[in-house]
Amino acid sequence: MKKKATRKEQREGRLWDDIRALYDKLLYWFYERESPGEAQPFAVKLERLLKKVSPHHETILGEECWSLIHELKGNYRQAIKYRENEIRLIERLQELARGKPNGQVILRRYDYSDLCDRLELLAMLYHRAGNLDKAVSVLQECERLCDRHKFAFDAADVLEAYLDEIAENNAKGEAAPKRKTHRPARHTKRRRAKSLR
Repeated sequence: MKKKATRKEQREGRLWDDIRALYDKLLYWFYERESPGEAQPFAVKLERLLKKVSPHHETILGEECWSLIHELKGNYRQAIKYRENEIRLIERLQELARGKPNGQVILRRYDYSDLCDRLELLAMLYHRAGNLDKAVSVLQECERLCDRHKFAFDAADVLEAYLDEIAENNAKGEAAPKRKTHRPARHTKRRRAKSLR
């Protein structure tokens, strides 16, 4: 028999529904429409809710939201920090789910393709932050994960572009790449195809 949710749990559930709705709007305006100004009000509301529901940075969706909020602000260092924590939480969840009776249900929500999507987004954040070597390293890790689990590596073109950029910089004798102007990271095909958690 399923236990009835308490009033507090119901209220928290509604807040998470609001967070998902705001996150969808933020993604739409920032990524799809490439309009940071239109995305900003949703980020402000989202940040306010996250401070109530996920102040200790212990939820996967919360960290995904925090990363996007800081990416919108142009604070790539913080965006990277939250994206890396989101990846760590997904890996931990996968580790806990392995071999458990209900493990497949959990892994359907955050499977290896989800992990690859997050690695691609992390690489793009490193690129924007001016750390091209780390961006390449993260994408190569993503490629190995795709190979291991036998699905397509969607960021092959991005990895190739980053490697070309390194070669160009080396040919020019530059120690580090110049910082690029801000453009939101592209959505991955898998991310578009999957519903948000």
